[in-house]
Amino acid sequence: MNYIVVILVLSFIAYKIYQKTRVPEGLKNIPTLSFLDLLIEIFTKVGPDKRWEDTRDVLEKEGIGKLWFNGQWTITVTDLGLVKDIMTKTDLYPKALLKESFPT
Repeated sequence: MNYIVVILVLSFIAYKIYQKTRVPEGLKNIPTLSFLDLLIEIFTKVGPDKRWEDTRDVLEKEGIGKLWFNGQWTITVTDLGLVKDIMTKTDLYPKALLKESFPT
């Protein structure tokens, strides 16, 4: 009986984590920049230049990438055509203010 309770509690916790970290429908086609890879490189004392090279490969190839950061999905855009499209079509691409993401 205790095993069932433990399994139910762990299932509930896993479901809540999934709800918080799942990729929204509108971002599923954007390549993901792995936060886990970034953490591993930080803990193995890889320099920032090597970390940037790994990130830059995806950004140069695709022009856009998403990263789970600070409890939300963050988009990094390097293609100027995409930047113009995102900045001018505010109804299609909602944005969070820095004050909302990083309250003082």
